[in-house]
Amino acid sequence: MVVAMAHNVTHPAETFKNIVAWDDWASGHGDRAVGKMVGGVLLFGAGKAAKDLLGKGEHAGGEHAPEAKVAKTREERIAAVHDIVTEDNGSIRGSAGKSRGVKVVDTDELGKMVDDARSRLGPPDKLAHTPKGTVETWTISDDPRASVTYRTYSGSGGDTLDINRVEGLNNVKRYHIESEGKQ
Repeated sequence: MVVAMAHNVTHPAETFKNIVAWDDWASGHGDRAVGKMVGGVLLFGAGKAAKDLLGKGEHAGGEHAPEAKVAKTREERIAAVHDIVTEDNGSIRGSAGKSRGVKVVDTDELGKMVDDARSRLGPPDKLAHTPKGTVETWTISDDPRASVTYRTYSGSGGDTLDINRVEGLNNVKRYHIESEGKQ
């Protein structure tokens, strides 16, 4: 697709001729030219309509999901992690797990947190596929070193979101799924 776009930009006359079906007009086949042009307009319109319908940022609840700005600076990334792990009322998400710093959430809640991390922090800085599962890591700060890691496995058997030394979140180390054995 990129190659075609580059070709269209570097050959504008040829692109224009294709859009208006120039060869068909020149050879006396105006009916064919109109058909190609109308078909192109209809396809463009259908594509735009589909994009409008599918790209409204709706999620399963039917509410509009606001576009999140990807955090770039250290301060923005720390604030994004704080937003990811806190409820609307400001309290830390989840209930206390069996170990200090471990929080327990249900599968849907952890999924929302991971989706928020991907949305707010952008693509992971590191992505690894291991025999145990997938690991996604976002660097929050290099100095002091801080990160957020999502992994599809843990010693307790379930998906885990690790909060590693993020400033201001000293009481949260990890999120586990509530039904996954030991926390």
